[in-house]
Amino acid sequence: MKKSKWKKYGTCLMAPLCVLAFFAAFFALFGIYPFGGYSFSWCDMDQQVIPFMAQLKDILNGQGSFFLSMENAGGMNFWGVFLFFLASPFSFLVIFVQKQDLSLFMNVLVVLKLAACALCANVYFRYKTPRLFPPLQLILSVMYAFCGYGLLYYQNVMWLDIMYLFPLLLMALDLLLQKRRPALYIVVLTLCVLLQFYLSYMVVLCVLLFTAAHFCIYRREMQKNTAVLFYVSSLLSALLSAPGWFPALLQFFNSARTANVVQSIAQGGFVTHIYTVIPLILCTAVLLPAFFASLCCLKKDRQVRLYFIMLLLTAIPLVVEPVNKMWHAGNYMSFPARYAYMTAFFGLAMFGHILEHTCNREAVHLRAKTRFCPALVFCTATVLCAAATLVLYRNFENVCAYTKTLWGDQKSFFTLLAAALILCAGYGLVVFLLQKKKLSAKAAAMGLCILLLCECGLNGTVYIAVARHSDDSYRTVMDLEGKIKDTGFYRVKTEKKLFDVNLLGAMGYNSLNHYSSLTSQDFLKLMKKLGYSSYWMEVSSSGGTLFSDMLLSHQYTVFNGEKENAVYQNKAFSIVRSAFSLSPALVATADLSSQRALPEASRFAVQQALFSSLFGEARLFEAYAPDQILAADMQTGNGKKVEVTLDSPQKEGRLLYQIAVRGRQTLYFDCFDKIRPALLEEINDSTSVSVNGVCLTQSYPSQADNGILCLGSFENETVQVEIQLRESVCCTSFGVYGLKEEVLNHALQDARECAVEVSANRITAQTNGKDGQFVFFAIPYSDGFTAQVNGEKTQIFQVYGDFMAIKLPPGGGTVTLTFIPPGLTLGLCLAAGGLLGVFLLFFIKRKFTAWQARAGRPAAILLVVLGSAVFAAVYIAPVAIYLASNIKG
Repeated sequence: MKKSKWKKYGTCLMAPLCVLAFFAAFFALFGIYPFGGYSFSWCDMDQQVIPFMAQLKDILNGQGSFFLSMENAGGMNFWGVFLFFLASPFSFLVIFVQKQDLSLFMNVLVVLKLAACALCANVYFRYKTPRLFPPLQLILSVMYAFCGYGLLYYQNVMWLDIMYLFPLLLMALDLLLQKRRPALYIVVLTLCVLLQFYLSYMVVLCVLLFTAAHFCIYRREMQKNTAVLFYVSSLLSALLSAPGWFPALLQFFNSARTANVVQSIAQGGFVTHIYTVIPLILCTAVLLPAFFASLCCLKKDRQVRLYFIMLLLTAIPLVVEPVNKMWHAGNYMSFPARYAYMTAFFGLAMFGHILEHTCNREAVHLRAKTRFCPALVFCTATVLCAAATLVLYRNFENVCAYTKTLWGDQKSFFTLLAAALILCAGYGLVVFLLQKKKLSAKAAAMGLCILLLCECGLNGTVYIAVARHSDDSYRTVMDLEGKIKDTGFYRVKTEKKLFDVNLLGAMGYNSLNHYSSLTSQDFLKLMKKLGYSSYWMEVSSSGGTLFSDMLLSHQYTVFNGEKENAVYQNKAFSIVRSAFSLSPALVATADLSSQRALPEASRFAVQQALFSSLFGEARLFEAYAPDQILAADMQTGNGKKVEVTLDSPQKEGRLLYQIAVRGRQTLYFDCFDKIRPALLEEINDSTSVSVNGVCLTQSYPSQADNGILCLGSFENETVQVEIQLRESVCCTSFGVYGLKEEVLNHALQDARECAVEVSANRITAQTNGKDGQFVFFAIPYSDGFTAQVNGEKTQIFQVYGDFMAIKLPPGGGTVTLTFIPPGLTLGLCLAAGGLLGVFLLFFIKRKFTAWQARAGRPAAILLVVLGSAVFAAVYIAPVAIYLASNIKG
């Protein structure tokens, strides 16, 4: 009995154990944690995953809420962030990890998920190819774990959840379509949506295409009522997962990420970035021999035909960019093949099916006269592995492009291609000898194992070992956590971009910083208008002015290096308390219900308008004109844009200011044009700025620093400012301005602050106002907020673009804001309906079966039509749009 159980489950366990064993040896070789001190975390893992994991740890420790995060974007819906980045069961291991160790923990997390990929793949191969020699099942499973998707995209470790669920999803689909057993399909599809909402769109596309192809290929054997069962099961899965996808979808539509799909498809090239995309497939070199081997089986083996169709359907977008964009819901910024695990698995599943018929359990041994071939395979595999290693070793500098830039280049591509083709020859030899019955299953497994070990080692070196680094800088940043002892509500900002913006929230500090695909469009516009630095979907608290910092409760600032009067400092950073800071809730006498938006003007004019509305008509900012304009012309054009035109493109222009500062002022310079989530702006790097002969910046604005530039604070003195222009610029906000600190101090003293307390998803403010007055909240507006004043529900006004205001009753009172993610309540109701539907499906089968029989044929036809419509929308329409937009005449 024990032996039979080992045979049944032992191979499945061996697959993840092999992955763990390989990584143990690999990490020990390169000094990677836990067998060394290096982390291989980089890119999105550093920028998003680690900070959000740190915030998840705080939430699990009772120091935050899954719904509302004041550590992100001034107070944002965290439910979508959780679903995008943290919903994996593996994420909850963070409870056992210290925040300072998270960079190292990422090594462990990636390995555990890749081991889960091998486990789930092996479960599939044991189910679908039961007669295949178990070591070959094991090898195919490990190949899947080490496919290009896992090795190139591990920075987005949350995507690996969908990678390990995918084999189980195909297994569940097979059980549904072949045996009419829907339970596993409902469970796995629901998990796909809940654990990785973003990539579930691609999963749904794949399911529809796969099911339609399955019905076409197996139309004679398929029971007609299976289509009805597929519809019902898919609907139930959609209902059960509604608490995930529905609120996340609403949040995504409110983000700055949304774009015009048709316009996106029409732009760019027709061919994908081959140098980046194809290496995803080159990491699994056996796919090419498997492809050619399948050509001999297409007519006689329908299962091979099904795999082959899906392999082609998932390989076409790897080459054709309009189709690729449709697979990414219209656009992407990087990681241009987020479905490539499907391509790898369909290829490996097809290869496994071919091997099952060529090299099954009964064909483990062949006659002695064929023993020459195993020796040939062993020697050839060894020589080819040495050759591939030599190719990469001699061109190693060429193959590191991806880990430096996120994109491959020509040199790296052809080097990787050469190494992959060498290994491909070895795989091809094994496949050829197997098909000619010249090789036993054991010998084939040995040959494939040698090649696979070499392939994993080489690819791991290129994509993991090259990215390894010390986590000292991360630890230095996280050392700032818990060093502010203030008990009231405050926010923390940085003087400039000193580290990844999400790390302030990771320390547990309230912050306006945020970077993810869910950055609110209104919040992004507001922060840009107020003069804070941002690009793409990243919003930073650096920039702004003393006034905007005061209004936004920026009570502490992190500076680079040592500073006087620092409340804390380490070897790299100092935390300094600001002299100007307010509570995020203020009682305002003006009628804020009419202040819907900020004016479309320069960023200083916007701040002046905001100041006048809240604090009176005093003039806070003073504009300064240049005393000299050299080699350039400066004019205010139509729409009040400032145009600075160089006399000659070959010669730099200069704007010289002699500013006689009266009283105490903080001077600022701004060069800003468009409010949009762009990666780069045309005006970037257009100026350099010097104050009193000292260069403040050689390049402004830049991607990292495009907020209002602080020139320093001065009192009753003459300040010389020089702006050097490298190119002509046309800006909505341009010039040097002075903020009068005396005026700001008066506003600070006269402000009627409210004590604010934040607990989980609830914000409470104690107010003292008159009838008709408003309490202004410097907290981003969201439809998820509801408000009560003294226990009675009241209206929330969206003011100044993305802030909130509430009208007070006589005497004021306690204002309570409660946040529930929009769509969550309805999603939970739909999930309850889904549970009821599952009960009806599994416990009232007879009536359902009778209804299925009547609807079966139309449902089957509709399914094929639906699959055809998906094919037309994803493969034909984008190509037609691209050709119509780019081919003239």
